Amino acid sequence: MEIGDVVRLKSGGPLMTITSTHEDEEGIKTAWCEWFKDDSPQARNFNIDSLEKAEEKAVDWIGPLKKRNP
Repeated sequence: MEIGDVVRLKSGGPLMTITSTHEDEEGIKTAWCEWFKDDSPQARNFNIDSLEKAEEKAVDWIGPLKKRNP
């Protein structure tokens, strides 16, 4: 998995974007993921093995961001 990939936990949950990855001295790989809950940004570090890439169909519904009217 790479930075920019859209993922979710294998057990389910919201779509998240990987914003950084890390491998420690023991070879354990983690990904820093960010997502929104309502309008509030959320972020957390997850073990890569607990994540899966989101299916294209799940990502398609997001669509392009639209400008808000002032």
